[in-house]
Amino acid sequence: MSTPQVNASESILSSTRDNWLLWKSIGKTYFGAGKTILKKRGPKILADAKQYPWIGELADLRSFFRSVSGRNGAYRKAILTLFEATATNVVDYVADVLNQPERVVYFQSAGLALTEILKSMDLVPYIDMGIPVVSSMLNPSSMAVYMDAAESEGVSSDICSLGRAGQGILFKGHYPKASVIVGNNGCEGQVNSSLLYAKKQGLPLFILDMPNIYNTERAEEFFARELRRMIEWLTSNTPGKMDWDRLKEVLDIRNRQEEAKLELWELMRLKPAPLAAEVIFFSQLIAPTFLAGTPAAVELYEALCECGQENIRKGVAANPNERYRAVVWHPFMAVHFHIYRYLELKWGVTVIQDSMSYSETVFVDTSSVESMMRGLARMMLNTPMINIARGTAANYFQTFEQIVDQYDIDLVLVGDHIGCKSVAGMTGLLRDRCRERGLPAAFIPYDLIDPRFASMSDVMTRFDQFMETVMKAEPLMETVPDIV
Repeated sequence: MSTPQVNASESILSSTRDNWLLWKSIGKTYFGAGKTILKKRGPKILADAKQYPWIGELADLRSFFRSVSGRNGAYRKAILTLFEATATNVVDYVADVLNQPERVVYFQSAGLALTEILKSMDLVPYIDMGIPVVSSMLNPSSMAVYMDAAESEGVSSDICSLGRAGQGILFKGHYPKASVIVGNNGCEGQVNSSLLYAKKQGLPLFILDMPNIYNTERAEEFFARELRRMIEWLTSNTPGKMDWDRLKEVLDIRNRQEEAKLELWELMRLKPAPLAAEVIFFSQLIAPTFLAGTPAAVELYEALCECGQENIRKGVAANPNERYRAVVWHPFMAVHFHIYRYLELKWGVTVIQDSMSYSETVFVDTSSVESMMRGLARMMLNTPMINIARGTAANYFQTFEQIVDQYDIDLVLVGDHIGCKSVAGMTGLLRDRCRERGLPAAFIPYDLIDPRFASMSDVMTRFDQFMETVMKAEPLMETVPDIV
């Protein structure tokens, strides 16, 4: 796929269309979110914002809209489509949590989404990582007050900032009410956080036991039994009751969602890529969690695919100056997510895939209750945080090799999140594997949602130094617009 040359009049017309897309999206996003708020909460939203101050952070979407600066055409449209869906559905999700506290189930994800099961039981999921991640993308300093609150209560500053932020929200009394908590051992910080939440709020607690060796029949059978045990426990401790027909309906939609996701990923194998960066990692953050098993998830992936197909038909790349095809390894830099646009525009680096999105695609057999539970078990055990942050090094490198080979990766961007102890021990082995394959790798220390450890300026400087000294690259521009 080549990038055609355009004349001045075409360029002006394209710029006008791009500006119209942006302002149309801003209006549509705020109108849709406002309509949902008025319909589901009405004037109570004012009291909500006072009781739960993080709601105000979700209202400021300027960071999202700045992220399209320098991105054009169908690529810009894809990013805006993604953020429209995110804003509207996160508002809907928060409203449901506030409206039905007796049906709310806290669950700590670590990449694990129980959304399909909970919705089929007429329960409302509350994903503990959702608010801190989205809030820090919108305002990098938004979670500082909560992390500080956790530390003032004796929580170690060495643990993952995502856990500290959630615990700080709890200590300050800013968590919505819930009926029960479901935890898991998907990453090292999860179990202790679950115990703290349960003790602080006096709520019943269930811990899902996830096997370290996850990709065997024995593991799937064991975890399917764990999920059945959880369903029985939820039936006893909440107003929810499993509707197996509803679960089949939800999983049939989830299978269509997976088909659409695979189509999107297949587009990313093209050189140059028709889409990039946020389109991949943010769609995978939202669709399998907030939107899992809903028509909205299918529609989102289909809309993104159509944007990619539009660029293919026109012979246009997402990044017209694509020099390098990169994988983001370890968590993407939520607090500094504009760094990927910076790398695109200044250095010609196109993010093709990331390790927190990529996993084996599982289509669930919905012909029987047993097959659905086995399929759910396999799907959940193959989620990204599980398949690279637990068990043996073989799990970790199998995923790495698959991404590098399938997407023709020639650059590895390692987000060296200081709080993620689960994968810190793999750093040396990852360096060795990259050397064996002749892959340049940038290891950039940062904190997932705390900009005080490494600012955006710090991260940009580290990447610039890497591109200049290791890659011997010349910048495409000196200053990238709308980087703060």
